[in-house]
Formats: sequence, C-alpha cells, structure tokens
Amino acid sequence: MKNFEEEFKKVNFKNFTEKELVRLYFLCYKYFWCIPASTYDKGQGNSHYPDISLFDHARVASAIGASLYTEENLQNLKNSQFILVRGDISGIQKFLYSLSNLKHIAKRLRGRSAFLALLPELIAIYVLHRLNYPFSNLLFASGGHFELLIGYEKDVEEKLNNLEKEVESVLLKNFYGSLGLVLAYTKISLPEFQTYPEIIKKLFEKIDLKKKRKFAVALKEEKGFEALLNKDYENPSETYIVCPSCRLAIVEEKEAEEEDNVCRWCKIFAEVGGIIPKSRFVVFSEKKTFRLKGFSFRRHRRNILC
Repeated sequence: MKNFEEEFKKVNFKNFTEKELVRLYFLCYKYFWCIPASTYDKGQGNSHYPDISLFDHARVASAIGASLYTEENLQNLKNSQFILVRGDISGIQKFLYSLSNLKHIAKRLRGRSAFLALLPELIAIYVLHRLNYPFSNLLFASGGHFELLIGYEKDVEEKLNNLEKEVESVLLKNFYGSLGLVLAYTKISLPEFQTYPEIIKKLFEKIDLKKKRKFAVALKEEKGFEALLNKDYENPSETYIVCPSCRLAIVEEKEAEEEDNVCRWCKIFAEVGGIIPKSRFVVFSEKKTFRLKGFSFRRHRRNILC
C-alpha cells in the first residue's frame, strides 16, 4: 500500500490528460489485479467466491461513469441508457495460415500473428477515440472480439454504423475481403446489467446474421468491389502478378527473386516479425509522429486510421 501511495502521488490530476489516465490505469492494474473487489456477499454468505479483482471492478465502474456523461443521461440519471457494442473480426484462421512457403515465412507468420492479436484492440480504441471516450471503456479485446460500453445519444447508432462502414472499407481495401469486421450493439439500462448473459446472447445472434452479409454496407457505399481496390496496377507498360506470399494482393513483377515481389503487407509482417523478439513495448497512435516500425492503415492514400 505504501508503494502504491508513493506512485499515486506522481499522477498529475491538475492536468489530467489521457497520458495521465494511462498512468493511473496501469498503476491500478499493477497493485490491484490480485486484490478481490469483495470478500463477503450477504446474499451468498460463506459460499461467496471473490473472483472479481478490485482493478476489474474499478475499470468497469469507470466505463459506466464515463457512459453516464451524455446529454441524454445527464438529464435523467435514474433512467440512464447505455450501448453495449461487440465487434467480431472474421477470417482470422484462414488469414493467418494462408501463406506460401517462401523465404522469411517464420517471420511473416509471427508478424501476422501479432497483427491479429492487436487488431481487435486497435479497432476498439479507434472507435472509442472517434466517439470521444477514454480507452478504459473497452471492456475486453481478445481472440478476434472486443466489447465496448458507451452512453446513449440520439445519433449514436448512426455514428456506430458509419464507423463500421469506415473500418470495413479499410479492411477490404487492404486485405481484399480476407479480414472483415462485424459490429453489433444493443441498448440497455442499469437494471439490465444483471441480465448480462442474456444481452450477450442477443448480440451473438445479431453478429451471426451480419456475418452472412459481410461488406454489404461498404460495397454498396463504394458502388462495387473494384472501387475499393488499388488501381495502380492499371499501367499497361508494367507487368503485374499476384503476391507469391499471401496470394491476395496484386504487385508489380520485378526481374529478381520471387521474394522481392511480395506485397506491402507481407513486407511489413516480415519486418515486424523480425523485431518482435527484441521489442519491450507496444505503442498505439493515431499519428506517425515517431519512427517506429509497425502496422498502419492508410485510408484513401491520405490519412492513417490507426
């Protein structure tokens, strides 16, 4: 407790930026992840098992608190409404192992695996930032899935639909339909938190239905699949082939070894796969303000998604 108090003094509450929130978040994780949130339940008595940590209890309470801070909820706190969002990334297994046995395949496989592990959290944080929520409103991100909790607003459903379409288009343009995002959400009240398993079941049903119509919104918006592809290969003076590594992207054929003809993403995966064993931390940023090797999404050749 003394160690926690000493480190807690370093948090700058007078200028509480997102950087300070990150400091506080991981400070609580460091000291409270193995401390139970409660050790006795009046309803269950001696049969109570303290299986929720104080850290998890605090971060979920933080997400609820941030979700209350909308115009609609502040006007009627007793009847506050929330939006539980679940995202599902499809095509993970096929994408991970659909590699040809070329040079550096081990590095490329390691890079792909790291990318897929980070992708749910990356998309979730991006959605939260676009909706002006802190990253602590991310309930979990793992195994190709993520869950977010946000507050109800009049136009929140439109915002979520637009963000889903935006991420869908970026994934479609970069990975040619091999990876996709399915987003489902539902409105809940405070008392309905007690029926959380039933709510999750309904979200699963929505996701299963939407999986059968992957990229429907993006393709309709962009007026077809071809509009989302990179058109740089249309120069008649050049010769183009399918990437010999991923068998997805179209690349310019060069008079060199087969390995030199791989696409941009296959090069990135090999590069990242080589530095992962030596890396000590991971950085999420919406801007490329420093020179670190990693993953970035380019949208319409101008801005970076994450």
